[in-house]
This record gives sequence, C-alpha cells and structure tokens, in this order.
Amino acid sequence: MKEKKARKKEKEKKERKESKKESTKASKQESKQERNKRKKERKKTGKQESTKASKQASERERERERERERERERLGAVAHACHPSTLGG
Repeated sequence: MKEKKARKKEKEKKERKESKKESTKASKQESKQERNKRKKERKKTGKQESTKASKQASERERERERERERERERLGAVAHACHPSTLGG
C-alpha cells in the first residue's frame, strides 16, 4: 500500500513538473513573439522619430550659424570704446 501511494505521489509530482515545463516553455515562446513584435514596431517608429530628430537638429544648427553670423557683423564694446568714429560722432 505504501509503495503504491509513493509511486502515485511520484507520478503526480512528475506530471506537475512536466506541465509546469510546458507552460513555462509556451509562455517564453509567447513572450519572445511579443518582444519581436514590439521590436519591429520600435524600428518603424524609430525611423520616423530619427528623421524628425535629424530635421530638428539640422534646424537648430542652422539657427546657431545664423546667430554666429549676426555676432560677426557687429563690433564689440571694445571697438566702440577705442574708435569713437564708429559711434558716428
């Protein structure tokens, strides 16, 4: 009797272990599919975002260049102090 119960318990334990393995395997496979799906979506949106980001970056760079040109056109405070004729008088 005890041997029968022991075998039965071992059999149940083995079955639970196998079913747990199967469920874990299925969930891993499912999560892998979900990760791949999210990865593809990120790639699609990433391309769009990177295009927007590069446009914004080039626009910022153009604005900086314009600002540098404006600064080059003006005389500094020292030039005004040293050359009063540049003040118009």
